[in-house]
Amino acid sequence: LNPLIQTQRSQCARMAHGYSSGWTYRQGRTYYQPGERRSGGGGLVGGCCAAIFCSVFLIAIPFMAWTAETAYHDMLVAFDEVKDHIIMLEPGCTSDISACAPKNSLIYLSSDSVSGSVEDPDFGVSVSAALKLHRQVEYCQWQETKTEKCETCSRQRDGKEETYSCNCVTTYHYIKGWRSHRIISTFFDQPAAHHNPQRDPFPPSAFPSNNARLGKTAVLPELIANPHHAFRASSRGIEWTRGAQREPRWYDSILKFFNFRLGGTTRYEEVENLRGAENSAAARKHNFVYVGQGGYFFSPYEASQYEQLFKYFVEFLEGSLLDWQIGDIMPSCTAGDIRVHYAVQDPQEVSVVAGVAEGRSGAALGLFRTSRDYELGILHEGFSSAYDMFDKEAWEGKKWCLLWRLLLLPCCWAFAHAIAAFSGVEFTSFKAAAAATVAVEGVLISVAWSLIWKFQFASLLQHLAMVLLGVISVGLGAVAMKQTQPSPYGSGFGNFVEWYRDVFGIRSPPVEAAPTPQQAPEGKED
Repeated sequence: LNPLIQTQRSQCARMAHGYSSGWTYRQGRTYYQPGERRSGGGGLVGGCCAAIFCSVFLIAIPFMAWTAETAYHDMLVAFDEVKDHIIMLEPGCTSDISACAPKNSLIYLSSDSVSGSVEDPDFGVSVSAALKLHRQVEYCQWQETKTEKCETCSRQRDGKEETYSCNCVTTYHYIKGWRSHRIISTFFDQPAAHHNPQRDPFPPSAFPSNNARLGKTAVLPELIANPHHAFRASSRGIEWTRGAQREPRWYDSILKFFNFRLGGTTRYEEVENLRGAENSAAARKHNFVYVGQGGYFFSPYEASQYEQLFKYFVEFLEGSLLDWQIGDIMPSCTAGDIRVHYAVQDPQEVSVVAGVAEGRSGAALGLFRTSRDYELGILHEGFSSAYDMFDKEAWEGKKWCLLWRLLLLPCCWAFAHAIAAFSGVEFTSFKAAAAATVAVEGVLISVAWSLIWKFQFASLLQHLAMVLLGVISVGLGAVAMKQTQPSPYGSGFGNFVEWYRDVFGIRSPPVEAAPTPQQAPEGKED
């Protein structure tokens, strides 16, 4: 074997004992709650936390919807401005693009001669014949869940028998495995026994090629790292193996029996190409080493002595120090471990709508700036016309708008009830509340369209649709408000606050009033 391969394999052998792709299960504490089931367990602190979370949600969703609508508008306006000014170039122009189009012009070009390389300097990873490299990070973390089982009890109320949940048993469960995100364990029921370190030395990132070319024409990194995510090409995972061949798996015979393609679309690279990984910043500072098994770089978590002692102390306080379970001896990762793998976008054929910019060695393809300072640059895998690329980008933007409009419905449900509470009424039926929700969303969208589009770049029919949506929404809201009844909280801001506190259970513990002394009967003295 090549000495480099021998060194790599010996390192893997030393480190692989700490790496595992399996998961671990542990059962947490069990709580018994006699009597009627109490929902939430809010109280003052829980209610405040729920109120803060919901308030952030009610602000974030409308903001994201506004951002999507604005981005969609800016994109369509940019497309409308440049659609009649695109210079269509022949594939032969890639040898000298400056001879085919002037500087700062917008061109369309397709080519099957794509070259370039990508690298991640933190890990010493370099891949040839690719346009973009994605570093994907996974974290070994505990995840808490809970189950609740209740009995069904009955009682008499107002002369009628009713059933309710009672004598509930709540059990906490913990599963440790690889996650695409970190989980804060501070609010777990047993945070010390299931502590999640939050280290993240190398977060997920993307690396565009710095030397990409279409034929002999350079492609600037800013076009590939488009701020509007207009670089669209399929991505596939990378695995470094001996001979750049897929290593056999125990389940290969099963896949062959069902005629599945072994390896899928994974790209295999020679492990010798990782010669720079041993001396990379990731290896030197955080002990990352390539362990294979799917193309992973692995870094074990090593707690300091003081951190370990503090963990034992908190486990003693919460009663989990001697809580040994079968899951503790099962092979799995350690909470705080990190593994990294890569995916690459390496199209063989591309179509480009871009501006002619100045590169390091002459004319190059970069972003085109419109009169409204919109940075336009589209790079798609395969052969497509410029107008097909515009249509695809417009559809992608529209899908985001539709998604955020859908997510806006729960916010509008809350807004509708808040408006009703402020007005001193409450809805008498679900249909009335649903109608009010649709009315609120219709008004919000109509106002947003009016502010964003400003009745420009739209046909007469679109103008009428904007106005009609607002009128219908206001009418629907008026109909919904007629199907209400007086609220016990009354109207006005003060009563609205009382309603808001009751919704989230933000109540201080009641103060018991002093008993009223009984008066002595007439004719008798105390």
